Amino acid sequence: MGVLGENWFLDVRLKLRHFQLFLALDEQRNLHRAASQLNMSQPAASKLLSDLEANLGIRLFERHPRGLTPNWYGEIMIRHAHSMLSALHHTGEELNALSAGSAGTVAVGTVMAPAVTLLTSAIERVHRDRPGLKISVDVDVSKVLVPRLLEGELDFAITRIPAGIDAERFVFEEIGEEELCFVCRKGHPLADKTPLSLADMAAYPGHCSPPVH
Repeated sequence: MGVLGENWFLDVRLKLRHFQLFLALDEQRNLHRAASQLNMSQPAASKLLSDLEANLGIRLFERHPRGLTPNWYGEIMIRHAHSMLSALHHTGEELNALSAGSAGTVAVGTVMAPAVTLLTSAIERVHRDRPGLKISVDVDVSKVLVPRLLEGELDFAITRIPAGIDAERFVFEEIGEEELCFVCRKGHPLADKTPLSLADMAAYPGHCSPPVH
């Protein structure tokens, strides 16, 4: 046996069927029974093993009148065959979970109020149904979240659409109205005024959220 190169498995034409045969031989220790387990003929299984051993330049199994026994080389192949087939099995499970929507990653953006009132309970419900789904939440102001949504950094967002950004660029649904409050310091001329009109408030300098769609 020479030194195996980086792509030795291509050079010796190693196939998935070889790994399945290794596990069957490890379990059965008999070529006929191993071939039967894999729904192969014994000559086909014998050729599959012999060709690989010839390409590797080493024996993997010692032949006996009653069957086969893996040598040290064979034990290495069997051990890695277990790992390889187990990894492929888990790969299939992950692909199925992702396809069913029960795995993967979702990036959500939200302004402050919905993060407390809506999103927390929604995430709890989703995790009960899809425990494998990873949800990341970014809390920020609308003028930061909306560009990130357009760039694809967020999957969806609970936010306002800032003025100057075309609402037609989004598929959106209104989920509620925000309650706004007038806030002033104690002793302000408007502190005890009732009823309070927009004209009253406009007479004094103040600050409000930027206009949104």
